[in-house]
Amino acid sequence: MSTAITNPVSATEPKEADTEQKLSEIPNLRDMQFPEIHAQFLIPDVQADSRSIAQTPTTTPISSQEADIELEVIGTPLVNFIEERQNSPTGVIILDQREIQRFNYRTIGEVLRRQPGVVLGGAPGEDKDVRLLGLPKEYTQILINGQRFPDGGENREFKVDRIPVSLVERIEIISNPTAIQNSQGVAGTVNIILKKAPESRVTDLTITGSTEESVGPFGGISLVYGDKIGNFSYLFSGGIQQREAPKDKFKQTLDIQNRPTQEEQEEENKSLLDISLAPRFVWQVSARDILSFDPIFLQTEEEKDAIRNITNQKFFSPSGRLQERQQQTVDLDEDKTITGWRLGGSWEHQFSSTANMKLGLLFQKTDETKEKVEVIESTTTTFQNVVGSPVDSRRPIRTNTIIKREEERKPDQELFATLGFNFRPWENHLFTVGMEGSLRDREKKKITTEQQIAPQILAAVEKTAPKDVYRIEENQFNIHSRT
Repeated sequence: MSTAITNPVSATEPKEADTEQKLSEIPNLRDMQFPEIHAQFLIPDVQADSRSIAQTPTTTPISSQEADIELEVIGTPLVNFIEERQNSPTGVIILDQREIQRFNYRTIGEVLRRQPGVVLGGAPGEDKDVRLLGLPKEYTQILINGQRFPDGGENREFKVDRIPVSLVERIEIISNPTAIQNSQGVAGTVNIILKKAPESRVTDLTITGSTEESVGPFGGISLVYGDKIGNFSYLFSGGIQQREAPKDKFKQTLDIQNRPTQEEQEEENKSLLDISLAPRFVWQVSARDILSFDPIFLQTEEEKDAIRNITNQKFFSPSGRLQERQQQTVDLDEDKTITGWRLGGSWEHQFSSTANMKLGLLFQKTDETKEKVEVIESTTTTFQNVVGSPVDSRRPIRTNTIIKREEERKPDQELFATLGFNFRPWENHLFTVGMEGSLRDREKKKITTEQQIAPQILAAVEKTAPKDVYRIEENQFNIHSRT
């Protein structure tokens, strides 16, 4: 809180005098005496309790006179995101925890939706994928703690709403990465930085609930607890959240005479349960060596029930009487589970005050399984071209019922290693060189069968397409440097 003291200006009119004399009475700017100002900045002190307040030293004592104006000064955090953005050699938008809490966002998708150049796909309340610069989702790269996390999406997209916002330290939107960053995202990169192990005890319990009708009910609970004991820092963070994404859709198509030729009505209920665990451990084994261990576990269970009614109509010309009506009902039941985990760690060594090294190794895997059953019932009715449009008895009502079953599994795993060196040969010059390599294996196996049970029962027929079964191996090795 900063306090400023000002002397109010008298509202009385000055006496009449010569114009030149009044001008000579105006003091110069260097001769004016301004009121004293005393400020206290809220700066987190990592060596003490996080609730301690560090005061800036002042050269003049604060006046005992009551302040007329009180100014609240927001102190500089441990990491100044504004300066970091200004000094960044690339275009980057940094959203810290204060920005997230200011608008009481429920999900990461809601945080990104308010940023320029960011579009999210999916129904309201369900942010399926992030799209930068208006390009398709496969051109946007999603990173967690600087590394891509495999997901079950066909285009390698990542559903950002799976992570509770209370576990996030900051979010970086990078338009053009540097040489030391992965540049697979043509449109840009979104880097989600999770909370790090603290220097003092931290406890945070967050309970979130919402019953907003337009986006569906939402509820969750998360816990963040960490402390530092000697040279060992730890953080336990995790959360559970339940999301509902209902959808009600109606579409009608009219012909040139304004007659409905097609009507489609769909009701869908989707429920998602997310479980997240992101502990972090840091051990300073010596004055020059630091070991860290950062595992991650994410699991999403999705249940979807939908029913869709489609009606197609044909009319006689020129009478305009109803000729044929086709009614189709589709009943959908789908269960999906996405489970992903990461085991990662790093070793940092300080050679001198101007040189250091970092070695990182991680293994991560995601497995998506889906079971889908679709029952399609269709009925075709033909009418006569007479007044009242009675049913044509010469063409009986035709019915058909088909059951489609779909089983799909998509595992994705990766082994990644990186080694980097930083040198500062001069005071204002930094040289970075490093290398990284990855071994990745991705598979997909989707089996689809179709069986007709009405008007007669037939054997199930497999409808698996060639693109539904494949295996992809990717091996990369990169060398980078930056000055």
